[in-house]
Amino acid sequence: MRPTLSIQSLTPELRALERAASQANGHSAPLATHAFLRSGEVVGATALFAPCLTFWAHSEKLHARESFELIRRVRSVATSTVPSYITLCCLDSPFYPFMTKLGFTRLGNADVFQG
Repeated sequence: MRPTLSIQSLTPELRALERAASQANGHSAPLATHAFLRSGEVVGATALFAPCLTFWAHSEKLHARESFELIRRVRSVATSTVPSYITLCCLDSPFYPFMTKLGFTRLGNADVFQG
C-alpha cells in the first residue's frame, strides 16, 4: 500500500515536529502554517497566508536617508500588526546591501514568483 500524503494545520505539537524536521533538513518554509505529512511523519511545510511585507521607494526622488526612514516606519506598522513577517529584496535593489544592517535576517537565495 502506498503511503498517504496529507496537509494539516500546525498545532503546537506539530509545529515543534515541523521545526525539528526542517532544521535537520537544512531548509524551511518561513512562518509555516501547515505541515505536509506522509504516514504521520513531517516531510515538508508551507506558509499559506504568511504575512509578507513589500515596499517600493523611488530611487531618484527620495534621498537615502528618507528611504531608510520609510523602511523604519513600514517596519513599525508591520510589527504593530503581526509579530513576524517575511520581506523580499531583489539583488539589484539599492536596499539589498543594507538589509541585514536594517535588522532583516537573510533566509538564503530565492527567486520571486507570482501565482
